[in-house]
Amino acid sequence: MEIQGTGPLQGPRRIDGRKTEPAASAPGPGPSLGADRVEFSAKAQFLSKLAQVPEVRMERIREIRALIERGQYETPEKFRVAVDRLMEDLR
Repeated sequence: MEIQGTGPLQGPRRIDGRKTEPAASAPGPGPSLGADRVEFSAKAQFLSKLAQVPEVRMERIREIRALIERGQYETPEKFRVAVDRLMEDLR
């Protein structure tokens, strides 16, 4: 075994004595320098929207059903509000 020099390490060397060249960086996927990006599945997007829907108030639904059965719920004003809301949703 032959020791050459007493200085700091010089990096990897070939056994046959020839100097090695640093490897060129290979093209292709590697660390990205841009911003991180996240994509949500259609199911995740649906569940997110569903979580924003207000809770159903069953007692209020029962009250409205009873009013409808008695013919006391449908008024011209309520009909106008319903049509306005429908038109807003369609825009």
